[in-house]
Order: sequence, then C-alpha cells, then structure tokens
Amino acid sequence: MKNPALHDFIIQYQADVFRFCFYLCRNEVYAQDLAQETFIKVLVNFDKIKDNHKAYLFQTAKNLFIDNQRKNKYEKSFLSGQIESQTINPPDLEIWQTLFSLDQDEQEILILIDREGLSLNEAADVLKVSESALKSRLMRARENFRKKWNI
Repeated sequence: MKNPALHDFIIQYQADVFRFCFYLCRNEVYAQDLAQETFIKVLVNFDKIKDNHKAYLFQTAKNLFIDNQRKNKYEKSFLSGQIESQTINPPDLEIWQTLFSLDQDEQEILILIDREGLSLNEAADVLKVSESALKSRLMRARENFRKKWNI
C-alpha cells in the first residue's frame, strides 16, 4: 500500500470492524466478507470523509450489512448451533447469549460503546441519534443487561 496513513488506519481498526461485523451477522465467513467490503468502500472514499473516520467506518459496516440483508445476500444466523467453539470461548458464550437476548438497539449500543470503545459522540453518529438520547438508551441497555445477567 502506497499511503502509510491508510495502512495504519486498516491495522488500527481491522479487528474492531471484524468483531462488529460478526456481531451483525453472527457468521465468521460473512463477517470477514462484510469487513472487507467495509474497508474497500471507506478506503475508496477516505479523502472525502470530513468527520470522524472511526464512526464513518462503523456506519459503513452497518449500512452494508443492511443492504446485504435487503438483497437477501446474507442470512442472519442464530447463536444456537451456529457459533463455532473457536469463534467464541465457552466462558464468553454466556455473555454473548445475554447480549443477544436484548433488543437489537440495545445490542448495538453496548457493542459500539462498551465493546468497541466508541465515544458517545461517535456512537451517536453511527446510530443517527442525539447524544442525549444515546445516553439514556445506554443506561437502559446496561440496566437490562444486568437484569438478564443477574448482576
């Protein structure tokens, strides 16, 4: 790659984007394809992105997933029987099952903020909500997770 900044950008976010894509489709092979499509799209438009590159990256992944769902290109697989043991460690399985038992909106908020480390502002950009709305949704999502996790 000729541009070191682009190379560093890919290295910095490739694992985060893969995990987010895996969360979306819950299939390792599809997640790899989706992550690759995401980076291709973002890198083609890298110079045109004026705002936060990280938020744009996650928003692009989400939009590509939704587009693929609409086209029936990817089928959403379900946790039971679909996650291979090498993908999620057994101790983490209960955490993921608890997370997947939440509403889709709550899952996205917890993944983006607590797992991927996006700031409230970045996550609000990805989810297309105000920062104050996100704060209250985050609080409810964390509370619902605690109730289901029995913390």
